[in-house]
Amino acid sequence: MMTYFSPLEPFRVEVIIPFLATVKLDSVVFCPLVQCLNRHLTMFTDYSLNITAVFSILTLSLILIYVDVVLKRAPLRIGSDLNFVEKLIAMVINLIFTNFGPKHFNKIFFIICFVFLFIFFMNSISMVPFTFAVTSQFVVTFTIAGALFFGLTLTGLLENGVKFFTLFVPQGAPAVLTVFLVIIEFISYVARVFSLAIRLFANILAGHALVGILGNFALLMLMFLGAGLTTFWLPLLIVFCVCALEVMIAGLQAYVFVMLLTLYYHDAIYLH
Repeated sequence: MMTYFSPLEPFRVEVIIPFLATVKLDSVVFCPLVQCLNRHLTMFTDYSLNITAVFSILTLSLILIYVDVVLKRAPLRIGSDLNFVEKLIAMVINLIFTNFGPKHFNKIFFIICFVFLFIFFMNSISMVPFTFAVTSQFVVTFTIAGALFFGLTLTGLLENGVKFFTLFVPQGAPAVLTVFLVIIEFISYVARVFSLAIRLFANILAGHALVGILGNFALLMLMFLGAGLTTFWLPLLIVFCVCALEVMIAGLQAYVFVMLLTLYYHDAIYLH
């Protein structure tokens, strides 16, 4: 009996180390309901270590190694001596300086570069066979985008105070339409967190699913039609080309993410 491959199978979150902690309800005063629940129900809190957490920890470890070994011992160079990662970092630094200038550069530099390296390393690790694409999980990308969105909103409030809310009032708008325009601008502002999360999640999920489908197709062609030029090697060549494209997308999506994040920070600080 043949088992068919599901394109979404590689994205299933597996538990590596299961750990359930028993939880009991406490009450300051005697409560019959709480006592009944503690007596008849077994409640658990899940602290299991899943594959998402494992590869997130691995990504953080690789970033620390990269920063400590590469950047400290061999600082960023200029010109043709830059490697691929250094060129991407140089592009990010130029992006930050262009949008913020020297005044806010130091305030925003570390968070933007860390986010870039974190997403880039996550995307790159997922291209290694038998690994896991953490950024293909919407809950991960939404958590990253949500935390950064909360941070940039807080930064805008601290920098501008109450004046920050003028960001939702278009200049020169008729007074009659002001309320409707404020609602639209607020919805558009909140939608930014979803645009950051969905763009990264959808691109990584779609790309890896495509690689899996094409690889399974090449394998089926080999099983049923043999190792002919057009029946096996041509689909396999297409798989390798798509894999090469996915490697480039790993860096591109990380850059697009921080580029949009930088623009959103710029709007929050300068209110335009």
